[in-house]
Amino acid sequence: SLQTTIKSEGIRTLMDSIQSDFNTLTALVEEVNASNSGSLNAQITEQVHTLTTALITTSGEILAIVKNRFESVSQETQKSVATTLIVLIIVAIMSAGAAIFMSFVANKEVAVPIRKISQSAEQIAQGDLTVPDFVMNGKDEISVLSGAFNDMKKSLQELIQICNDNAIDLSAMSEE
Repeated sequence: SLQTTIKSEGIRTLMDSIQSDFNTLTALVEEVNASNSGSLNAQITEQVHTLTTALITTSGEILAIVKNRFESVSQETQKSVATTLIVLIIVAIMSAGAAIFMSFVANKEVAVPIRKISQSAEQIAQGDLTVPDFVMNGKDEISVLSGAFNDMKKSLQELIQICNDNAIDLSAMSEE
């Protein structure tokens, strides 16, 4: 980002300033070592003190820039983590909603037809063969079950009809 570039340029400028001050300091130390003059040593010591103070100040400025950048990155990271957490919560809620919706669809498509077939089987078990046929188109298990149920009911009706016909024939033969 532009702000990062500006801060990086600011650090670079401060580092160049430190390097320049250090070079000057090194030259002054060499001059002190080469000179035996007391007044020159005092001037050089004063310049060394001034440069050392400037180096400490510049180092403090660099530390402040790095600290501010660290805090900025830390805040950006916290915002990113918070955003990610919100997205995860939203996805979890949507997934739960989809699961609930799918369970209602499954209930409608599976449980309701099975419940109707079960109720019709109970009516047939009580002798009521007037239960209407189930019309379910498809090739799934529920459609196959409803077709088998309709075939069973039809077979029972035919069997009862045969029994009734035989009972009538037997009754007619016994009257003769």
